[in-house]
Amino acid sequence: MRIFTFSDVHWFRNKPYLKDTFTWLAQEIRAQAPDVVVFCGDMNHAHGYVDIDVLDAMSQAMREIEDAAGGCPIYMLAGNHDQASRDGSENILTAFRRRNVQCIAGNPEILWNGGGNASPWSAIGCAYPPRDSAEYLSVLSDKITEIRNTGNQGPIVLFTHWELNDIPYTPIAGKSSDHPVSIPNGVNLIVNGHYHHPVTYADRKPPVVIVGSPCYHNYSDMIVPEPRGYVIIGLENDGAWSTHRVANPYGPLYHTIESSGIPMVQGMTEADRSRLQLRVKVATVEEYEDSKATLLSLRETVGNLRVTGTTPKVSQHTVLAEQVTPHWDHGNVLNDILSTVDLCGYSREMLLEVGKRVLDEVSV
Repeated sequence: MRIFTFSDVHWFRNKPYLKDTFTWLAQEIRAQAPDVVVFCGDMNHAHGYVDIDVLDAMSQAMREIEDAAGGCPIYMLAGNHDQASRDGSENILTAFRRRNVQCIAGNPEILWNGGGNASPWSAIGCAYPPRDSAEYLSVLSDKITEIRNTGNQGPIVLFTHWELNDIPYTPIAGKSSDHPVSIPNGVNLIVNGHYHHPVTYADRKPPVVIVGSPCYHNYSDMIVPEPRGYVIIGLENDGAWSTHRVANPYGPLYHTIESSGIPMVQGMTEADRSRLQLRVKVATVEEYEDSKATLLSLRETVGNLRVTGTTPKVSQHTVLAEQVTPHWDHGNVLNDILSTVDLCGYSREMLLEVGKRVLDEVSV
């Protein structure tokens, strides 16, 4: 059994590369001819609302996926960004159905109950959980019991858009964020959305496949070797499973490096370098001067290159032939600002994180 899986599109301002990505995904679905298509959540990018023009564009993109899938079932799980109304009463899936996108939700529900000759695997789909994750886990346990009560003792795969209890939000983070939930008993494989970096934790019990985003976002760098795109999940009749990841050829590649990482960029293919939105961090004027000639040469081969000084003094020194905008580390600037204003009860760490994300986004 072969499942075509993608996740975390974060459709933002109708960017052309997002439309190109969905055209590519549709072509890949036709070529791969999977048994099932599963989207693991976060089609939308905005929180709590969706603009009409964005909803129209997303609906058209999903209709492309439906046309490519033919009679193959498509399951969509709502993510934490997929609330289409501020009170949470409606999500993207219900909005899609009003535009004739016929997707099947999982909240949580049994996607299919295996045990037959075709495949012993059963599947459960879970959207992003409410705050009361204990109640959510109870409902999920009922679904597992429902499968077992049919006499099916085969393996179960769980497709989710939630945060698992001890999986880091990124491979370099210390812990996950928001409100992670425990891994339920009785599940043999978890295929997880929400996290943007594609990673497979094959040695965990149960194993976890992080699908990852099909595109690079300007706040998520290339810190894992697995490509962003889609993943084919293979479920074998003997209970084994496999993954095959395929890279998306569209959209920008965002990456932040120190000057010591320049050789890695030089080793990239010409096509990937042309898509690269590169930020190089330098800590001292001397470091910049030592790497200046290489940076000038590299600027001719990448999509965009800017040098980030960790202090305003270094930033003022890092103007490259009028092509790189002087830039300084947002954290230092925001720290200075926050030290002079009333935080109104908000934590400094939270305000720093939000501020850095906003400034990163508008400065690309």
